[in-house]
Amino acid sequence: MASYDTNGDLATVEATMTSLKQAMDELKNPPAKFKDEYIVALDAYTAVKDMNTYINPSGSYQTYSQITNEKDNELASKLNSLEVRID
Repeated sequence: MASYDTNGDLATVEATMTSLKQAMDELKNPPAKFKDEYIVALDAYTAVKDMNTYINPSGSYQTYSQITNEKDNELASKLNSLEVRID
């Protein structure tokens, strides 16, 4: 954690999360024809926020690795769903 803080990665993550939150706030109340895409985007955003909570490790290395891997797979799946919807 200290290493990521020192090299600026934590600040980058925080800035990205702030930017993403602002983007999601701007997408609220989409036109009816984009409602499904908004729901998929909201699911992806929720997965990003959930993954971001694991930036601060806790538990054993094994449980942390397992949970992080599960969250990473979930996030990738939701981002793929979003990409398919908006392409």
